[in-house]
Amino acid sequence: MQEKQLLSAIFGIEEILVLNNLLAVFYIDQEKGWTMLNIGKIIGNIRFNIEEYIAGLSGKDICSYEVTKDNLINYNNNQELLELKRKNLKIELEEINIELKKIEKEIIEKNILFFLEYILDNLENQIADMNIYINSVDKIINQLNNKRKKINQKIKDELSFNNQQLVEFYDIINKYAIELGIKQYIKNDTPSFVLTSKLKGFSGRILAQMAYIFKLAYLKSIDNKYGIKLPIIIDSPRTNELSESSTDDMMKILKRDFSEHQIILASIDKTDILECNIVDLNNGLIRN
Repeated sequence: MQEKQLLSAIFGIEEILVLNNLLAVFYIDQEKGWTMLNIGKIIGNIRFNIEEYIAGLSGKDICSYEVTKDNLINYNNNQELLELKRKNLKIELEEINIELKKIEKEIIEKNILFFLEYILDNLENQIADMNIYINSVDKIINQLNNKRKKINQKIKDELSFNNQQLVEFYDIINKYAIELGIKQYIKNDTPSFVLTSKLKGFSGRILAQMAYIFKLAYLKSIDNKYGIKLPIIIDSPRTNELSESSTDDMMKILKRDFSEHQIILASIDKTDILECNIVDLNNGLIRN
């Protein structure tokens, strides 16, 4: 909570859903940052969720819906408990099968055949009961997952309906996608594309540039709503199969449209596009 208070004091932003997702707006991590469009981890355990972010910017209360895994009381604990029960039951079932084989072996060795039918019947009954319980746990988990999908879709529908913020995101993304030559990868040519979870066909340069223009849309949204020009921190612009020309095209957008932002690049490659003050770290960050 102190972290959010600090961010609020620095940037003058009070919406908690925006503050929760603010790092992803201006920071592109070397590994995860170039593959994350609208949901996932930024760095470490810090996450970003486009639905929360749009809800915060739009003043919509997504917590008013029935159930998501984030706002359902004890959802994660219950989910983990069910998973744990299922795993424990499977382990118990394996142990029973192992014990069954041991008993069968002992019976054969001791030639006590008249006990076999009785023991096997008992074990089979236990296994049958175990399977029923495992199936019931699986059924509950499937029901919860199906309900979660329906509620998530309901949230997407609510955020997509007549939401100017989503339209602004899409317009910016679409504009830069055309400029970078990746417009054809915006399969759903409507604002709801901003909420896409389908990354099929996105790889290498395409995925990196798509993630990049999503970030630019997020930066513009903060500027438009709060009048704040956040710093832009990019770790390794030439990562993920980006050629020099592809990177230059991206840097040209920064120079043209984001020149009023403080831009920090961490890279082993120099760029002639941006006028940079170079901090050389060849001898390490701390030196005499």
